[in-house]
Amino acid sequence: MSLAVDARVARYIQETPELMHIAERCIQESPTRSAAANQFMAIVTGGQGRTPSGDPYSKYAFKLAIKMAYSED
Repeated sequence: MSLAVDARVARYIQETPELMHIAERCIQESPTRSAAANQFMAIVTGGQGRTPSGDPYSKYAFKLAIKMAYSED
């Protein structure tokens, strides 16, 4: 997947309160970011697996969304 798609998905995750809530919960419940990404992927891909624009979720997009969210503080 291209970096542009991952960045688009990361922005979508970050701008969707429900997804950010899930992401933050995964971070709190998991010992590592990789484990949190795996948990997040299991939750969101169990639903639709893609954003409304058709972009697939990825572990990298999850990690990028978290990094962007925490760098804005």
